[in-house]
Amino acid sequence: MQATTATTEVDAPHGIQARKEPGVARIEAMFRVFTNKRSHWLLYACIGLIVYVASLQSNTVFNFLVLATSSYGQHSLLGAITVANSILAAVVIPFIAKIADATSRPRTYLFALFFYILGYTMVAASRNVETLAVGQLFANIGDKGISLVNSILIADITPLKWRGWGFAMISTPYIVNAFISAPVVESILSRGPDSWRWGYAIFVIVLPVAFAPALGFLFWAEFKAKQQGVVVYDESTVRESHGVVAAVLHHFEAADTIGLLLLGGAFALLLLPMTLYNQLPGGWNNKGIIIMFVFGAVLMIAFGVWELKFCKKPLMSKRILNKTLLLAIVIDFFYYLGGYFRLLYFSSWVWVVKDYSYGEWTMFNNAMGVGLCAFSLISGAAIRYLQRYKSVQLFGLVFYIVGFGLTVYCRRPDPSTGALVMTQLLISFGGACSVVGSQVAAQASVRHEDMASAIALLSLWTTLGGSIGSAISTALWTSRLPMALAKHLPDVSAEQRALIFGSIDVARNSEPAVRTGVILAYVDTVESMWIAALVLSVVPFIATLFMDNYYLGDTHNAVENTLVSGEHVGKTAAGSDDEGSRSSMAKSDHSVPTEPAQKTSTV
Repeated sequence: MQATTATTEVDAPHGIQARKEPGVARIEAMFRVFTNKRSHWLLYACIGLIVYVASLQSNTVFNFLVLATSSYGQHSLLGAITVANSILAAVVIPFIAKIADATSRPRTYLFALFFYILGYTMVAASRNVETLAVGQLFANIGDKGISLVNSILIADITPLKWRGWGFAMISTPYIVNAFISAPVVESILSRGPDSWRWGYAIFVIVLPVAFAPALGFLFWAEFKAKQQGVVVYDESTVRESHGVVAAVLHHFEAADTIGLLLLGGAFALLLLPMTLYNQLPGGWNNKGIIIMFVFGAVLMIAFGVWELKFCKKPLMSKRILNKTLLLAIVIDFFYYLGGYFRLLYFSSWVWVVKDYSYGEWTMFNNAMGVGLCAFSLISGAAIRYLQRYKSVQLFGLVFYIVGFGLTVYCRRPDPSTGALVMTQLLISFGGACSVVGSQVAAQASVRHEDMASAIALLSLWTTLGGSIGSAISTALWTSRLPMALAKHLPDVSAEQRALIFGSIDVARNSEPAVRTGVILAYVDTVESMWIAALVLSVVPFIATLFMDNYYLGDTHNAVENTLVSGEHVGKTAAGSDDEGSRSSMAKSDHSVPTEPAQKTSTV
């Protein structure tokens, strides 16, 4: 079949909406090739294998990064690396989403896997902190790409009522690996000071193996669909009629490349000085820092002018923007902004203040991930039962605020383990309810062909929120900790204080009298960061009050009456915020009779 880009025509077999982007058309065609449930469960299992290995990587590598930067005497650069990673991820996420739509989901997996392997190979072989940082940047592109394609695939193959549960299910391996990763980390790190390198090298080998079944299944599905002639979009037609270069330029324009570069450059120039100023002579008064701030402000203004006046396909396109998506962005933006005020140096603070072993420390760090994943299952089940998300989200955010309040309470020299663990659990419960709710709401509010863009847009601004939080936290940490060390350790030499500042291992292993002063300095340093996090935690709750509350039925989204296969089941029932009517939908071979998606302003 020949087709061009997306339209709203319905000229394909079985009422399938024709002329969509290749990635969307191919995944919908898979449902018409593999109609039996065993094939669907096989795909779930393949995705599950990827998620399992990726979660094991996530639960272990974060601990290695803290120690890797410390091994170079540059622990404070953890903030700069995190900020740079976040900014780069924010910029590349829309590109990756466009690749997923313009080509296919498995091709995007391969793209992400390439950067992942390249990055971790560089980190494992690094001999200086610069190589380590660059390797982390490449690996982060791959990691974000894998996570994004996982989210897109789950959204592709699940109806709205199961969407929250689907996202929760792909998180369940994190629960198991939180316990497995602790002995793994301890086993690797116990081999010597540079043994963290093996922690990276192992996943360079393991992850490609985990990807093989999913890639084989998805490419086989594409081959069968092409053989049977059910793929509505033929990419070769575009290449023949317009050329490969024209097609690439078209997708670069569709992804708003210029806007993304302006936005990424602006945030890099505005945020990175906050993490690097203490490395430069003169600190904040350094001319380079001032120039970066000025050019960052200029680029931010240029981004606004470009988007409003010149861009043909702006990043915040009117086609997908709606109240629900915008509020989801606000909720997650402040969730990550406040979250990183607490999270970035929290594990470092715990390592110095408490006497945990490597294994105990790893398990404590993983408590947040375990809670998020476990409570995601609960929130996903609640959303499935209620077929609404707003009340679940509000309920969780109350506990989220309480968790940050308890964190502020724990800022003392010898906090109890029970109180610290409770902060992790409360925040993770609220975070699970909020994140699942925002994802479902954002995806329900757009058509299938716009879904990847909506996911990318939400991820873009939430990642930037995390970048801002990381940058401010780093600025506070690097400015306040040296002063606090000087205050509480007046008899220690400046050189020794510099060593303590640069390495959490040196800080923790200092002689008892010195360590007491170090702990007091750490407590003073985190106070303002955690209080700010508590204040910001209220914003997501307020924004959720104004969120629309779509009904979650068997359709793929709440604005068009199509199933996950792209098959039409009746005229759309979505309407204004106050509409309360529901139209019936026809049965199909792929779904039971469904209640049409609609939204309401009630909780």
